Amino acid sequence: MHRVWLRLATLILLVGCRSVTDVDSRLVLTMTTDRTTLSVGDTAHFVLTLTNQSRASMRIPYWYCPHYFTVVDAAERPSGPPQTVCTAEWRAPVDLAPGASVTLLDRWAADTGEEHSFHTLRVEPGTYTIQGRLAGPERRITSNAIVITVNGAP
Repeated sequence: MHRVWLRLATLILLVGCRSVTDVDSRLVLTMTTDRTTLSVGDTAHFVLTLTNQSRASMRIPYWYCPHYFTVVDAAERPSGPPQTVCTAEWRAPVDLAPGASVTLLDRWAADTGEEHSFHTLRVEPGTYTIQGRLAGPERRITSNAIVITVNGAP
């Protein structure tokens, strides 16, 4: 009887400890931008594309609350985008067929802070790394990194 419990516990551990990348590694997030240099008043626009590279349809969360990226400065300190307040709304997940993709649009005006409280601040001139991030079925999915240089006055 002890062996049966031991085998059952081992089976549960093996199933429970499967790699979280099994599903999400087949979802590939790419990010492109229209500019890699910003001056005061400029805005970079991003296109994020999530592609299902598996052979099966995948159910993915629905994203309704931008921003879909993070920004860090050269010292890897968080530097944007401005935080947003999203309403509590529930949306059904999306079924993504094999080879299909979903596209999201976003923007960054070299700013950080809190949009809802009007405490949005311009970042200092320097180099910033932007990376797309979306919630996947089992973990966060990240894109390629894009480096943007922010200059002072235009």
